[in-house]
Amino acid sequence: MMSPEQLAARLKEVLHIGPFLDRADHIITMSDILKDVCVREGVAGHKITVLGNRVDTRRFSPDPDCPHDPATIRVLFVGRLQEQKNLHGVAAALALLRGQGWKVHIDICGGAGMNDYLRRCLGCLRPGEYVYHGAVPNRQLRRLYQNADMYVGPSLFEGFQIPLIESLACGTPCVASDQAPANEILTAEVAELVDPENPASIERGILRLKQRLNDPAQGNAIRQACRRQAVEQWDYFVISRKEVAVYLATISPHTGPID
Repeated sequence: MMSPEQLAARLKEVLHIGPFLDRADHIITMSDILKDVCVREGVAGHKITVLGNRVDTRRFSPDPDCPHDPATIRVLFVGRLQEQKNLHGVAAALALLRGQGWKVHIDICGGAGMNDYLRRCLGCLRPGEYVYHGAVPNRQLRRLYQNADMYVGPSLFEGFQIPLIESLACGTPCVASDQAPANEILTAEVAELVDPENPASIERGILRLKQRLNDPAQGNAIRQACRRQAVEQWDYFVISRKEVAVYLATISPHTGPID
């Protein structure tokens, strides 16, 4: 797993973050780790506000009547079909769970079509244990979140992970990397945080979460907590109101009072 210093260096490289950003009057970032990268590059911390990202909690919502099989671990992956997203680690973890006697299934969404990376990932799974859906529009994606026991996205590095908050909005808990930004977004109440570079750690996280979900009282509490956190913290209007406040505070010294 990357150290904070390694993660910051990778994000700086990928996102082309540099001291030139200090020329801005104010900067909005999606996560604390991105703020940290900016500060490391010489941007004044007081000029940075962390807002996160947003989700339409009316479009992404739970279905309390969606059935879940206690004997099958059904997970969802949404993202680019690249090594950064660590689908290979997820597939390896599912193969380990199958070896323990579990039925496993993964729905995979993203990309323009089957590529070499996805073929390599699926090499350790059996036909019938996966479905590749390709690119899926939001109006159809909600049902896949609802049908899954959990969203599994232990990425190797990210600036933010929108699928995590989409999943929460649908009442579906997550397995994600125990590093920023996932551990900024998710709490132990709604997720299992794992070492993304260790398939056995991912396997243990998936199993722990499935066992929690298979307990009726715990499962209900987890799904309610997912929805509550999404609505209270990541709803489109919650984040948008904060964003407008940042804009107004930033321009007011230049324009005088705003009616």
